[in-house]
Amino acid sequence: MAFLTDFLDSPEKLYSFLGAAAAISIPLFVNTIKDFYFDFKKRSVEKNYIVVQLIYLLDDFVFKCGEVSWDMGYDPFFPPPNENDYSPQTKVPDFDLSSVKGDQKYLEPMMLYRLQGVILEMAKTKEKLREFTNHPEFGPDRMDDYFTMRRREYAEIGLKAANIVKELRLHFKIPQRDDWNPSDTIIQSINQMNRLRAFEQINKMERKARRVMEKHYKRTQLTHKASLMDG
Repeated sequence: MAFLTDFLDSPEKLYSFLGAAAAISIPLFVNTIKDFYFDFKKRSVEKNYIVVQLIYLLDDFVFKCGEVSWDMGYDPFFPPPNENDYSPQTKVPDFDLSSVKGDQKYLEPMMLYRLQGVILEMAKTKEKLREFTNHPEFGPDRMDDYFTMRRREYAEIGLKAANIVKELRLHFKIPQRDDWNPSDTIIQSINQMNRLRAFEQINKMERKARRVMEKHYKRTQLTHKASLMDG
């Protein structure tokens, strides 16, 4: 209390104390603001640096998924081979986030989650294809079905990665190149597979209708012969 009373009785001492406190606190406050500002700038620069790398990585990944989405198990410039001669014409792409330089903690948690989700989708697709080939009924006659499944699976993964790229470009205002979009080839591949599937379904229905008509014709012939014998 004597300390406080001394300050109250002597304004000069109080002003001296406040001046000394201000001399210490103001530079400290300014330095804190400066540290916060430079840390914010560093985070912003680091994040932009990481995003540019991610866009390049994802675009390349989408492009390679597009190559797999067209892989029918043989050279498309030649007729389909024998059942035992199917083999992959393109290598399955890798998605390696460790190749991105910088501290990924600056990215939003949801974006990191979606990026890791691409790796998970790759693992699920490999397992799905492995289960298909390990099935007891799998054989050379199912190789065409295997490559169709492989094409569709990697087309879907590529489109998911393309959506991530689209969101990154939109959020960070990075324009899409006018002369190249790697997802276009995937969309074309999916359209081609859908057309083939539609033709196959039509042919299947036609074969079924033909069998029904042949069965009906044979039954009609038998009925006609029976009526002649009875007559």
